[in-house]
Amino acid sequence: MVFRKVFMKYRIMIVRNKISYMAMRKCMTIKELIASTVLDSFKKFVKSGHILVSSEEMKRNDEIFFALIRGEEGIIKRLIS
Repeated sequence: MVFRKVFMKYRIMIVRNKISYMAMRKCMTIKELIASTVLDSFKKFVKSGHILVSSEEMKRNDEIFFALIRGEEGIIKRLIS
């Protein structure tokens, strides 16, 4: 039981270090890295046709995404509207 706990903490530490290193290599914060990775995946799904999005909706999504990256206040309200 103790071994599993220690092993799990070690694995989590490895993953956190890997994410931090990836962010550092791209000169981004971890928040920016995760957000840009989500955006890249979303755009790939849109391009492949798995997600259908109008150009207006895509423009709105981009505005919200960049506001999120900049750390603007009131993002939740913009997402809901």
